[in-house]
Amino acid sequence: MSFSKAQLKGTKQVFSFTFLSLLKNKANIIAVAVFLIAGLLAVPAAMLLGGRQISAAPGAPVAQVQIYNETDLQIDSSRLAQSDQDFAATGFKVMDDTAFSGDTRELSEDEAAAVITEGKGETYQIDLYTSAETEISSEDMSALESLLQEEVKTAQYQKAGLSDRQIQLLNAQYSTQIGTVSDVVNEDTQEQGSQYGIQLGYAIVVLIVSIMAVSYIIRTVVEEKASKLVEMLLMSVRPLALIAGKILAAMAYVFGIFILFLISLLISYGVSIRIFGLPGISELLEIVRQMGAGNIGPQIPVIMIISMILGCLTFAIIAGLSGAGCSTTEDISGASTTVMLLIMGGYFVAIMISNVPSRGLEIFSALCPVLSVFCGPVQYAMGNISAGMLILSWVIQGAVILLLALFCAKVYSSLIIYKGNRLKWTDMIGLARNKTGKGGGR
Repeated sequence: MSFSKAQLKGTKQVFSFTFLSLLKNKANIIAVAVFLIAGLLAVPAAMLLGGRQISAAPGAPVAQVQIYNETDLQIDSSRLAQSDQDFAATGFKVMDDTAFSGDTRELSEDEAAAVITEGKGETYQIDLYTSAETEISSEDMSALESLLQEEVKTAQYQKAGLSDRQIQLLNAQYSTQIGTVSDVVNEDTQEQGSQYGIQLGYAIVVLIVSIMAVSYIIRTVVEEKASKLVEMLLMSVRPLALIAGKILAAMAYVFGIFILFLISLLISYGVSIRIFGLPGISELLEIVRQMGAGNIGPQIPVIMIISMILGCLTFAIIAGLSGAGCSTTEDISGASTTVMLLIMGGYFVAIMISNVPSRGLEIFSALCPVLSVFCGPVQYAMGNISAGMLILSWVIQGAVILLLALFCAKVYSSLIIYKGNRLKWTDMIGLARNKTGKGGGR
């Protein structure tokens, strides 16, 4: 049996009717409000529950530093600001031909003064001063002291005639690490643990979105069928348009909630960056890359959305057929069993596979229709599969959706008017075979 435009006539009307019904439902309005509030409070709540304290108002640790250079060294104020990102907004001002009066009352609460003097035998002294009512912490003063020491050292190198490259080599940082052979072996284990964390987080998102979409679809189909509203709808739309409109409306509604939640979560994180001093989005992405997700980038949200849409479409068609096989609202729990088991099975298997380092399992989880929605984007982000392999998984998922849609087109016209005990999937398959034997359904 093949599709035709006539079979989808009325899809737009069904979509609009179902989508507006979902928007007007009071329970759904409350659910949207809960998701928005949860997103806005998620990051601050997590920080406070984790013991993080609210930091002081954002800004430079020191507003301005007055530098009184009483030596023949060339102190570069612009270089000081560029040397440490914590002092990037601090104003460094070299007070030419001016001596420090020693009166700290001339300094404001967020200002400091630095006096650089020369002693005997090419030695140098740095004295730091603040006002008696200063708001600058001792930690910030220590950081400022280290910064000025580095600048004096650089100025000494320049006085000695060294080039910028030579100074850079002399100031280069280095570190050492003592370890054992087991530490090297454990590197793979650490990367596997990172993949598990990323896989778990993404799989939970897919699980929530899929279950919400499936629940709305089954409830809508069964309630309309039980109220006989579907019989009225069938007078103006075709059966396939009826199920297609309901599936698309439920998915649009659920993905709309998901996008609003993501926006509220980003707002929450943006505010928390300033309050708790969290790393910025670019820094956060770099941290995730260091965890082993080398393909993390702006393309990942698009990949996630595409995979989730394809996966949810698969689960949605199965849910629509299960709901159409019911006659009363009491059958809703039984109708949702098959598709819920499928979703939960995909979730648990995806989590287990992330703990097993196997090339074969990585490819299988990316290509298997039920697992690919949970694993495909993560396997790509971790660099385990290529972009071509990811696209192949989408093609396979699309083929499964097409087969399910063809099956739906064969049996849905009979299911929607069926009255009696809930039909099982074996009954639906038998119904499809009978229609095929008779030359297909309408």
